[in-house]
Parts: sequence; structure tokens; C-alpha cells
Amino acid sequence: DCIYWYGASAEQIHVIAPPLPPLFSLSKEEADRMCKKRGIASRFVLSIGTIEPRKHLIAMIEAFERSGLPEQGYEYIIVGTLGWKHRAIQKRMRKSPAVRYLGYVTTEEKQALLMSAQMLAFVRIYEGFGFPPLEAMQLHTPVLCSNRSSIPEVVHDAALMVDPHNVRDIALGMRTLSTDQSLRAELGIRAQLRVQSFPSPEQIGRSLRDVFQNAVHSFHTKV
Repeated sequence: DCIYWYGASAEQIHVIAPPLPPLFSLSKEEADRMCKKRGIASRFVLSIGTIEPRKHLIAMIEAFERSGLPEQGYEYIIVGTLGWKHRAIQKRMRKSPAVRYLGYVTTEEKQALLMSAQMLAFVRIYEGFGFPPLEAMQLHTPVLCSNRSSIPEVVHDAALMVDPHNVRDIALGMRTLSTDQSLRAELGIRAQLRVQSFPSPEQIGRSLRDVFQNAVHSFHTKV
């Protein structure tokens, strides 16, 4: 984006990944109990994020309906605060009996949902980074995500990627992740390797220091 929109050269850009989100000490049994208190089905697809057009929720609801998962007792759980142009999305949610919108949830509740979900559906049109896939990968929950924007850089090969503009592709991805146990296991192994590659806060601090020192040196050299 910096190169395309602002004309920056690749040499001017230094990418420093953020640290992994912190986790609560929460067991799978505790997470399942928290979900049960909410009356959530034992099997569900989860989406996390602000309710706004770029989150692509209307297409994901349609894909969920086409996937055949509602007929198998699955629910589609959506959490997040209301954003711009949310009314059309909320209207579409209300049309599907298998879709539930929980609104805002606490960080602990979000972790419980991620731990209990069959998958995280994160099929976005555009995303600046995307922490929910990282959180899901930390918690051994399979991720279905877009094959564009910044998301492939975040997940690498540790998620099932689909075309966000193809509802049938999204529906197939949901169905595949719900049934293919060998794929789920393989993605779990890759996810653990991927999350281990993210830097610690100390490593990030050193990287930032080096960038600033190089910038100051470059400035003085030119002056």
C-alpha cells in the first residue's frame, strides 16, 4: 500500500511485526461452559470484527447458508461493535435463523469463543493486519481467510485461504474445514510454527531502535 499509494520505494519500508496477543489462562472446559451460558450451539463458525462493509459479513452469511452447515446444527456467531453502514448487515443477520450477533464481548469471552469454535471465518475484502487469525492460531482453532490484502502475510500457509469475492469458494472452505480432520491437524501444526516466528516486545524494541538509528545516520550523511 505504501508503495502503491504513496510512491515510496521498497528500500524506505521496514516491516516490523507486532507481538502475539496475550492469552488468558483458560481451559477448554471453562471456555465451553462460558459459551454454553450464552446458549451457543456446541458447533459454530465464528467471526470477529467491527460490523462494517469491508468485513464482508453479508457474503460470509450467504456462504454459511450455502455450506450445508446450518442443516448439521451449526450456528454462525458474529461478535464486534457496530461500525459504519451497519444497518444493512444487521438486517441480513436477522434473516438467517442460524446466525447470532452477540455484539461486544470481553477479551476473555472472545478467547472462550475462539477456543470453542470449529473455525474462525476471517474472509475480508481489506485488512490492515488482522489479529483474530493470530489469536485463533495460538489457540489451535483452524482459520478460513482471504487470499488477498495483508492476511496472507500474517497467516502464511497456516490457514485455508479463499477468494473473498466468490461466495461458493467461501462456502466450500467452510464445509472443508468442518469435515477434513487431516487438514485441520496439518493447519494446527503449521499454525504453531507460524506463531513462534513472531517477535517478542524486546525484539521489536531492538528493531525499532535500528530503524531510527539508520534513519538518523542517513539524514546526517545527506546533510
